[in-house]
Amino acid sequence: MSDMVEPLGITDTASVVGYNYHFTDFWYLRVDPRMAGPAWYRGFRIARVHDGDRRLEILDRDSHRHWQPVYAPGGRWTPGEAVTTHVSTHNAVETSWDILAAGDQPAELWRVSIRNTGESTRRLAVGLALILPAPSPMGCQTWWSSPDQRFFSRSVPFHGGWEEYQAITRDPIDTFVSITPQPSDVCTSARYAGAFLRGDDGAGESVATSTHGDAVAWNSVDPPAVAARWEVELAPGAVAEIHLAITRDATQPVPCGTERWQAARAAAEDYLRRYGGYLEIRTPDERLNEMVNGALRKELVWSARLWRNGISTPWRNELQDALGYALWDPDEALPFLEAVTASQEPVGYLKVWNTRPGERPNHPLVNSRHNDGGIWLILCWALYLRVTGRWDCWTHPLPFADGSVAPLSDHLLRAAQFSWNDRGAHGLVLFHDGDWTDPMNGPGRQGRGESGWATAALAVALAELAAALRLTGDPLTADTLTDRARTLHRAMVTHLWCGDRFACGMDDEGKRFGDHEDGRIFLNVQSWCMMAGHAVGDQRHHQACISAIDALRTPWGPRLLHPSFAQWDPQVGRLSLKVPGMTENGSVYCHGSAFAAWALALAGDPDTSLDIILRTLPGHPDHHTAAPGVPQQLPLYQPNSYFFEPGHPQSGTSTGTLGTGTCTWIMLTLFLHYFGISFEPSGVRVAPRLPPTWPSASLRFRRAGTDFHVTVEWGTQSAVAVHGSPVQAQPIPWANTERQVIRVTIPRMHQQSGPLEAASHP
Repeated sequence: MSDMVEPLGITDTASVVGYNYHFTDFWYLRVDPRMAGPAWYRGFRIARVHDGDRRLEILDRDSHRHWQPVYAPGGRWTPGEAVTTHVSTHNAVETSWDILAAGDQPAELWRVSIRNTGESTRRLAVGLALILPAPSPMGCQTWWSSPDQRFFSRSVPFHGGWEEYQAITRDPIDTFVSITPQPSDVCTSARYAGAFLRGDDGAGESVATSTHGDAVAWNSVDPPAVAARWEVELAPGAVAEIHLAITRDATQPVPCGTERWQAARAAAEDYLRRYGGYLEIRTPDERLNEMVNGALRKELVWSARLWRNGISTPWRNELQDALGYALWDPDEALPFLEAVTASQEPVGYLKVWNTRPGERPNHPLVNSRHNDGGIWLILCWALYLRVTGRWDCWTHPLPFADGSVAPLSDHLLRAAQFSWNDRGAHGLVLFHDGDWTDPMNGPGRQGRGESGWATAALAVALAELAAALRLTGDPLTADTLTDRARTLHRAMVTHLWCGDRFACGMDDEGKRFGDHEDGRIFLNVQSWCMMAGHAVGDQRHHQACISAIDALRTPWGPRLLHPSFAQWDPQVGRLSLKVPGMTENGSVYCHGSAFAAWALALAGDPDTSLDIILRTLPGHPDHHTAAPGVPQQLPLYQPNSYFFEPGHPQSGTSTGTLGTGTCTWIMLTLFLHYFGISFEPSGVRVAPRLPPTWPSASLRFRRAGTDFHVTVEWGTQSAVAVHGSPVQAQPIPWANTERQVIRVTIPRMHQQSGPLEAASHP
């Protein structure tokens, strides 16, 4: 999606964690350094096509040497945006293997080239195989048709009710694997595929199978596979090329080949250009530039458009992913925000964990009630308006879950009222089954526990909504919401302030946790209480919160909590059962780190904020220095978390998980704070907080047909110019202009307030 990002070339695959990934709206696949990784078809339902066991093996018929190129010494794995390639030379045979997700239809394509680099003719058996998922109790049939040059595999998903069959068959259930040229032999049994690829002539089409008309290798009993072998004779310098296409689409052209590959690749690149939008930063930190302009962009497109490939998912994720995507493409992101909003109940409640339409729930939390659905609805819409300028959405009618309709503004006001009413005895928001920290299901299990994070987040959301109301002409309602934000902040100070930190919350018995008694510090409540204090003009506790965040510091960013829970703790619940240092139990949970970076930038410390962002992103120099024996996260995407437990030899190991709200909050910190860009109904306001270590930085993006070029640099006085002409007052009108070139100068001793401060202090 970005021509500026040079593809990596990885040779030491054992020293890295992660994978590359390719996708369209209908197909998603992963490719790790061994060219393994699962693939999914995405229709009305999400169906796993295969589990990722891809194989390429070569047998020299004369020397009887057998090898797998992905394990050959000196192999090079190159993960590009549209194509992943592995190249190796072994035994004077060069092998190149490319994999992509076709951009013009739901399909996965392989291209394999074999070149003889030796000085004599070679007789080689080249084998390709894909091991298919184990069949359900319904069974599986797999066979090969020579006239079609295609494997067929049919496995009806397991189901119980008669009527479920209609839902299942809305999507194709057959897998087709087309290959060219015609193979010398085939095998459809996973039981025999290994021997077949090693050149066993008895493991081919007749093994455990029978013929059926034109079909051969008919397998209805063994675990399924599709495997083919080609006997090739290559003169010195000669090349043999093999193509393979995996699809659920019966209209896939057969045979696949060079022209098909080129068309599919061009369409894949076009998909990324078409849906990737436009935003580009230039800062003194090249690693940050590459991650933002390449990896984070791609990850947010994937996260928003594919809903993180989830079936049962928390819609707080969908809202934040759509918000991050909007920074690149406001119009493409909008339907995803609207889709979540349409599930809101008329009373204002938004259920957090939901299941994709047409699917069966596959996560136990769909039966739980979390307290933050409406909070995220307000925050993400309010910030969407600020980063996109799409204030026309404010009055757009949107449906509720029961089919009734109201303007977006009414949806947000109802969410605010519902969350305001959902408070406990101390005036704090009730925990219920958990807040942002899903596994914290202990404090509110009897319905009385109260959450510090949710209370602070609601205060921030109300302040943001109040700012939007003032900008759209409703100051009276705005004043009411501002007063409520102050009330929430006072409740936090009264009941959760511990002198040097904010406690995490109170359990059903009114007992605090995350205070001096248990000795724990929870990151999120410090970050969000700073945001809430800033929103209501009370910054008395900022320095203590900053010190508490600093106490959580690691080379990978701050831990989510410290110390970890070592055993079951009924007060916090399921979280305490997680391995110490893993995910919510004390890891460097990158989403929480990004919240801290936002809060510190808001508090006027962009330098420390930037340090957290740079440590959170893969590839910080301290990652290797602090843990030289730990595999490093590939900079192909932002991982969800880094394992961290003091003294543990695996501390700093990435979980390798794709899909995290970290991307959105890093981008919001850059856009709204470092560059200080915020859209209002009458124009754009620019009030940057540039990190002191940057002499200058620039940002380019597009809004409603206007290209913005914003440059921020240090100077002797504050100044804003548009096309070289000084601006005397903000916001800057921009409607109906093709290009806005904005240059901002800020003095070293003075950093202006950012957009959230302006929003929260009308």
